[in-house]
Amino acid sequence: MNAVILQPCWSDEYLPMVEVIKPHHQKYADKWGFDLLVVDLRDRLGSVALEDVPPEVIGILRDLLKQYEFVVKLDVDTLIWDMETDLRDATDNIGAVRFLKDRPLATAETIVNDNGAGKNHLNIGAVYIKRNDFTLKFMDDWYKLTCELGGWYAAQNAFNILALKYNLPELDDKWNHTGNRHRSCDCPIVRGYHGHSGFKSKMNGIAKDLKELTWNARINNRLIGRMINTEKESELLAKYTGLAGDHLEIGCLWGGTAILAALSKIENKVKGHVYSVDSMNSGWWKTGDPGVNKKAPTLELVEQNITAFGVSERVSLIKANSDPLPIPKGVKPVTVFIDGDHSERGCTADWNNVKRLKPDYVLFHDYDGKGTYGVQKVVDKIRSSEPEWKMIKQADSLVVFKRIGNEAVA
Repeated sequence: MNAVILQPCWSDEYLPMVEVIKPHHQKYADKWGFDLLVVDLRDRLGSVALEDVPPEVIGILRDLLKQYEFVVKLDVDTLIWDMETDLRDATDNIGAVRFLKDRPLATAETIVNDNGAGKNHLNIGAVYIKRNDFTLKFMDDWYKLTCELGGWYAAQNAFNILALKYNLPELDDKWNHTGNRHRSCDCPIVRGYHGHSGFKSKMNGIAKDLKELTWNARINNRLIGRMINTEKESELLAKYTGLAGDHLEIGCLWGGTAILAALSKIENKVKGHVYSVDSMNSGWWKTGDPGVNKKAPTLELVEQNITAFGVSERVSLIKANSDPLPIPKGVKPVTVFIDGDHSERGCTADWNNVKRLKPDYVLFHDYDGKGTYGVQKVVDKIRSSEPEWKMIKQADSLVVFKRIGNEAVA
């Protein structure tokens, strides 16, 4: 690992916040090749006095920069929001975000004289540091000045004084976006809760936002078009497409489910390619998607989506009818997702073609229990007349069949 995320904590009150955030940040760290270092300062300092915290944290940062090429320091009340962006893109130097974007920064003199109280500043709740000669010197200066100033705001005051001295450029709001301090941001990379008053308010904000960090939210955040699946369906789809081995989907639309499948494999660190088959010449491809103001998907737009998520090498788009199945010779998918022609005839043809491949799992979408689509009849027929296949899971209208593997059955 050449990069690390440091998240320090120092009180019993904030430990529940650490426990809520840590699994999410660990997932991010694993994906992007960061070490995640959650440091309980009580283990280092014993009984922690607030004035002891700032120099201890900056000292740890300084030492980490000697070991790693890139260091990110996130306060406990920050949350990595965009799982698809590398935090190393924040800066080639050292940087932080202005707390109140529309107000001028405090001067070094007012910071010292007023101890920074109520002054606009660069907020060190999220700091991004790339190792070079300047940042190594900056960290030495930051640590020394923090110790000299003393007090709870010593590290933040010292950072701002040095930022003014060295004329550091401030980072875009998205790198530490505080909702009640900054203007709206469609896709923040890190959310800060520094402007919330008290632990309960911060915790409620984090808990609420974590619920939005779901598969649908992550993909819809930057997808041209939309995900059709419900959140429960996407979670179940990710569980199976995240298995090792190739995945085939019939029905592509905006490419969201192919992206989900590729990302789930990447995050599970397993091998496997995604093949997405669609004729791209009927249904909403012609009439437009009613969920996107009648905008119609195109192959070019789907390709843009695949590229935007960085999964081009994991996904092959095949513009062709699904019957006969046009996948490359020798491909044996472990999982198949059928969400193409919803007529009984079309769905039956897809099922017959797919089951000859003998995948481990086949998933059908739009089994709604109301008989709205031909999918209902096809799935019910499989359940009643094909004992080598067993329906094992359902989430809303998504059902999962497992191949039992009965060799006695032809």
